[in-house]
Amino acid sequence: MNKWAIGVVVLIAATLNIYAGSVTNTVKWNVPWGDRYRERNIETLDAYETEINSLADGEFAGNVTVSGAITSATLAVTSSSTLPAHDIAVGELPAMTTGQILVGDTTDSNANVVAMSGVTVDATGAASVAASAINSGDIASDRMTANGVVVTDFTQDGGVLVGTGAGTFAEETGATLRASIDCPANSAVFGSADITIGDIASAQVITTNTIAMLDTAGTAKADYALIRVWVSETAYGTASTNNIESLVLSDGSAVATETANADYWYVTSSGGEATATITGTATGTNYLNVSVGANVSSEAIVLIP
Repeated sequence: MNKWAIGVVVLIAATLNIYAGSVTNTVKWNVPWGDRYRERNIETLDAYETEINSLADGEFAGNVTVSGAITSATLAVTSSSTLPAHDIAVGELPAMTTGQILVGDTTDSNANVVAMSGVTVDATGAASVAASAINSGDIASDRMTANGVVVTDFTQDGGVLVGTGAGTFAEETGATLRASIDCPANSAVFGSADITIGDIASAQVITTNTIAMLDTAGTAKADYALIRVWVSETAYGTASTNNIESLVLSDGSAVATETANADYWYVTSSGGEATATITGTATGTNYLNVSVGANVSSEAIVLIP
């Protein structure tokens, strides 16, 4: 049987069987046996069989060119197909304006074009976020400032928002706030010293002055305190004995002398008080200074006999 006859047989077989979904080469027996011519024809018949079956199944190997109209078709891309990664042709995108993005839609497994609420993106890709776009959880946007602070939760000056549990907070002040943040009360901390300058003794350049401890709220604090007391020629100035004959402290306990008659470390009485008696050498103005921790108080002493 020659090649032309073989082709006719194959096409007739394909025509009769293609609608069944596959074709089987049933004419191999009719090829002359025993020579190389037979082998080549069988090889040709097998190739026809493979090609016809791939066309019937809708599966194509290699490049396929279709001409004419396709009335109905289903395209399935298998994992063995090679496609450029993340490659989308411009013509496949819907109409978009600057700043819009594609968002997946699970209802139809497609993508929709949406504008980003509160987010502006220019043509160069630079983005800016409006304060209104910041998610504040369950807090209504009209209760937020531009920096995300809840405005209406503050009811008084000095109020502080303190966490009160997982996801909750409250405005607190005073003792309640101090307890929440483990801060000691004002009355538990020395703040400064209150200096009361006494009158000048008649016909003498002597003044007796009272030193009293205050807490951080400015209230008298009755307790022992370590203080430093010195006299100077200017407010908060360097210790000096110029125009000073003596500085004598009483009602407490002496700790150390920095400059005799001018500068001392001293412990107050249990009531938080001490007395500083100053004797001058002539008329003039000097200053009595008292430090309580880092806080320093200073009062002028006008020596006029």
